[in-house]
Amino acid sequence: MDLRIIDQNVVIGQCNIGPLTELFPEAKTAGGYIALPHTLEVAQVLNTAGYKCPSPIRTQYNWPGQHKPRWYQIDSAEAMTLNRRFFNLSSCRTGKTLATLWGCDFLMNLGLLKRVLIVAPLSTLDDVWAQELFVSFHKRSFAVL
Repeated sequence: MDLRIIDQNVVIGQCNIGPLTELFPEAKTAGGYIALPHTLEVAQVLNTAGYKCPSPIRTQYNWPGQHKPRWYQIDSAEAMTLNRRFFNLSSCRTGKTLATLWGCDFLMNLGLLKRVLIVAPLSTLDDVWAQELFVSFHKRSFAVL
């Protein structure tokens, strides 16, 4: 199976495209290839069906803030967008906060989330979460309860 992202489309070849055309009747097919728009919903369905399709956060998100994302932060934000339930159990000082905020911001930009509840130790809410929101996400509001 060959899966590639070309011009914001998922192109899959060298596979049995019959089941995929049943899942996505609007897909375009030609010569054993199938093309689908690279949306989050398409990526989620393809991953559920066993195809390793990257989340559009990798190619369609601007990663706001003063820090450039590290590869493992991109992987975490991607996993968060592809899975309805996700736990980030990375070690200390690996950028879990920012990866989570990037994933939430991406989902909010798509209109899939309106609000997010962050449950964390009180000692980290102001020093870590509030600080990162203030610095990297100027247009987002927050409140510590």
